[in-house]
Order: sequence, then C-alpha cells, then structure tokens
Amino acid sequence: LDLEDTVLQALTPILRDEGTGDRNLKVAVVNALGLFNPGPEDLASGKGQELLTKGLAALDEYYDSKGGRGADLMKSHVPPAVAKLIGRGDTVLHRHYKENYHKQLTSPTKEANDIYRAAVLALGQLALPFDDRSSPDAKYSLALKNYFESGKDAQARYFSVISLAQIGGLSNKNELLKILARGQKALERPWAAIALGVFEFSRFEGKVNAMTDRTIGDSLHREFNEAKNPEAKAAYAIALGLSRNQDAASDLIAALDKHKSQNELAGHIAVGLSLMNHRAAAREIHEIVQRSVRRPELLRQAAIALGKLGDNTVTETLLDMLEESEQLAKLSAIASALSLIGDRRTIAPLSKMMFDDNLTSLSRAFAAVALGGVADKEMLPWNSKIGANMNYRATVETLVGSGSGILDIL
Repeated sequence: LDLEDTVLQALTPILRDEGTGDRNLKVAVVNALGLFNPGPEDLASGKGQELLTKGLAALDEYYDSKGGRGADLMKSHVPPAVAKLIGRGDTVLHRHYKENYHKQLTSPTKEANDIYRAAVLALGQLALPFDDRSSPDAKYSLALKNYFESGKDAQARYFSVISLAQIGGLSNKNELLKILARGQKALERPWAAIALGVFEFSRFEGKVNAMTDRTIGDSLHREFNEAKNPEAKAAYAIALGLSRNQDAASDLIAALDKHKSQNELAGHIAVGLSLMNHRAAAREIHEIVQRSVRRPELLRQAAIALGKLGDNTVTETLLDMLEESEQLAKLSAIASALSLIGDRRTIAPLSKMMFDDNLTSLSRAFAAVALGGVADKEMLPWNSKIGANMNYRATVETLVGSGSGILDIL
C-alpha cells in the first residue's frame, strides 16, 4: 500500500490549496479519491483503514471549506465519491455520512442545486432498505420520496427515484410503481420506469433463477405500448430490458421495425432486447447494423446489442466496416462496439490492420483502440468506474469535452 499512500499524499494538497482555482483539477482529484478504495484484506491489515481515513478526511475538509456558490459545482462531486469509498452499510461511519446528506437534503436553508443532487445520489448508495417505518434507515428513503414530491430542482427529483430503486425494498418499489402510474408522462414516468428497471436488475444480481416481477413487468409493458414520445418510449424499452420482461419482446421488435429510421429510439430498443437476452431479435438487429453505415450512434448501439446477444457474425461485419471507413464518428462507434463485445477472434485481424499501410491512418488508429478494448481485463470500459453514480450534471471539461472528456472520449 506504499504506492497508494504516495498517490494520496500527492492528491490531497491540491484540494487544500486555495490558490488552485482550476475547477477541472479539483473535480479530477475528488473523483480520483473516490476510486481510492482499499480491499477487504487491506482494510483488515490496518494500513488500508488508515488510507481510507486519510482519503475521507481530505474530502470532508474540502467539502466543509468556505468557497461560495461558485465552488458548489466542484464540491458536489464529494458525496458520490464518499459513497464509492465506503459503500452501503450501518456502521458509525455510514450513519455519520447519511445524517450529513439527509440534513442537506431536508435543510430549510437553500442549497445550490448541485448540492441537492449530490446528497440524493449519495443517499442512494449509502442507505439500507427497510422493513417498516421504525427502521433507522426509513427516514432516508422518506426524504428522497418527499424531495421527489416537492423538491425545487427537477434533476435532483429525478435522481431521487433512481436512489429509491438503488436502496430497494418493498416500500420503495411501491412508491416507484405509484409514480409510474400517476406521474407526469413526459419525464416523471420515464424516470420511474428506469428506476424500476434498476430495482429489478439489482434484484437479479447473483440469482440465476430469479423471475421477473409481474407487477413491474406488466406496468412497464403497458407504458411502452401507450407511449407516443420517442424519448419516453426509449426509456421504457431500456427498463423492460433491465427487468428481463421477455413477454414484451414481440412488441419491442415490432416497434424496432416501425421506428428504424429514428436513430436514438431504435438504438435503445435494440439494447432493451439484448438486456432481456431475447436472441430471436438478432437477425433484425444485424440488419440494422448493416444499414447504419452513416448512422454511427445507431450502429454503436445495435452492434453492442448483438454482441451481448452472442451473435457470432457481427464482429466480421464490423471489421469489414472498420477497413472501409474514413469517417471519425463511425470509426469510433465500431471501435467501441468491438471493445465491448470482446471477441478474441478479432485479435488477429485487428493486429493485422494496425500494420496495413493500405489503410488510412484513422482506420489503423481505431483498430488499435479496439484491440486494446478487446484485451482489457475488465468487463466494462475503463471509465465506467469513474462514471458510475457520478453527479454527471455537475460537469466540467475534463469529464465531458466534445469527445475529449473522461466520460465521452471515443
């Protein structure tokens, strides 16, 4: 852990330095500290616990420092970083942070919107599900519910329903179903749908034989069929996929054919079908890949969907496209898809493409990108650890920067 200690000592002075006004640097350090999570063995040794304590102290000191409203955007990255460091639990440390963020969410004083969003996101990662209202953690879910109902910031309200889903429990499930049935159609219901998808996806983790909750599955299916707004319909498609509701698959396939000219909607429907592992949709989605030569975002989504479905032919189609294209957006989409699919059979052809002088420099460069992604030891892209549960609305250029930020690169 000596290396980790050296890194920690290099990062923490940046937060303390009042002369460092670069918001990109401050946000980068906060999120870096959020990744500074010693494993169980390290924590048991005492040294890991010491490093965790130092990291939390640095985050607390920065969060509590005076800086005015202009610093709130940067500080709002601290609560999600703390939640990443300690996770969900009921220790004295957990209760300390849950109380802090609960107080900020329910405080009568007016906080900046970014702070409300951060408190909501952190509570979703820290609080425990509860069996009855007498449980100590019940008040955190109640605070999230109340903020959704009467909070001033729309984004914090929508984050609240996601946090309720992440906490889980029967009471929160019923609350989300209520919002899905009675909420405002354009935004509240779609957010509740995604939240219910997250709720179900979490319930399936580690349970091979878990069955779809029929109440949730049928409610999402009905909303998908009735939705007219393309963005709402896309949300319901993803939610159905997360809930593994294969009873809706035929309606999703019909909608995919009907809306195949709408890039975002068609792409999300394809991903929804792959999330529910509906292999019968592979042929239709492969046809979309082949037709999406000039539609890079749809190409990316459809190719990733095929990869998740285990389609063995999509990699050959993508490799052919990679050789023939000179369009940056398309090359990026293909490389991203090949990286996420991770088919080892692409290693030899990608390696050959890297050294083929007959190809454009861009094609060769993105062949290298794809090869790195295929060889990555992690199941998800390298930046997923940073992006997960982040307060992404408190954005700076180092996070999102026209294709050059940590979250949107490639």
